[in-house]
Amino acid sequence: MNQDATLAQMRELKLAGMAQAFEALCLLPIDKQPASEQLLTQLLEAEELYRKNRKTMAGIKLAQFRYQASLEEITLSPERNLSKDLFHRLTDLSFAKKAENILITGATGCGKRNAARSSSPPL
Repeated sequence: MNQDATLAQMRELKLAGMAQAFEALCLLPIDKQPASEQLLTQLLEAEELYRKNRKTMAGIKLAQFRYQASLEEITLSPERNLSKDLFHRLTDLSFAKKAENILITGATGCGKRNAARSSSPPL
């Protein structure tokens, strides 16, 4: 089976991430191409990453966030009771992996609901 037929079959089987990785690997010089067992591992990892990314993007789209925000934009200050240590513990989402709860408090209209939604991992 030639490369074009392999790519077509991957796309037919809905293995888009694998097809992208295979196409990129085929462009490498022969001496830089991975061995067969490495090739298979790289293709499977590429497909897994592609699917996780699509799932994340679908969750973000489904959440219908009113504002696009990033972690870099958050102001860490003593007035907000938000230290770097606490911030990093929240952003690694380990509380969700351990099934722990967090409580976000603040004045009316300060954005608690948006903060809670943005800290939850997309499903």
